[in-house]
Amino acid sequence: MVKLCKICGEEIVGGKFEDYETCPICGDILDDIIAKYLEMVAMKCAQQEFDGITLNMIIKYLDEVVDWVEFFEDLEEFSSDAKYYERFRMVLNKLDLDRVWFEKIIKENYKTCPACGADFTRQCLDIEKDGDWVKVYCGTCGKLISKHYAPKTEL
Repeated sequence: MVKLCKICGEEIVGGKFEDYETCPICGDILDDIIAKYLEMVAMKCAQQEFDGITLNMIIKYLDEVVDWVEFFEDLEEFSSDAKYYERFRMVLNKLDLDRVWFEKIIKENYKTCPACGADFTRQCLDIEKDGDWVKVYCGTCGKLISKHYAPKTEL
């Protein structure tokens, strides 16, 4: 039986988020969003504000960024990748409509350190930008939690 992506309806053929019914293309965008989420969590932690990052904050932030990028590209009559932004909007809409789905991904993959058990709502994450990669480490034990390909300066 063919499995279809919950976001775009395309066939799922592997990918990091296959278990969450997400195709590799939407999964790459979801990975971009998770990288930004983890950066925002780390920033809040560094400011000692453990009030949590809400999904509303992330969606609003990313929606504004995409709006501005599209606006400036329209002014310059230049589009770096219209399909990327179209798909990005689809992923944002999915997150907005199905918050439980996103929270499940975060809780199952990015809430606690698999090595030392640190709770990332209480202990800090360390973010390292290495070329085109954003690496997220446990602030308690230094274990690599996730690695995200991020060649774009924003998003």
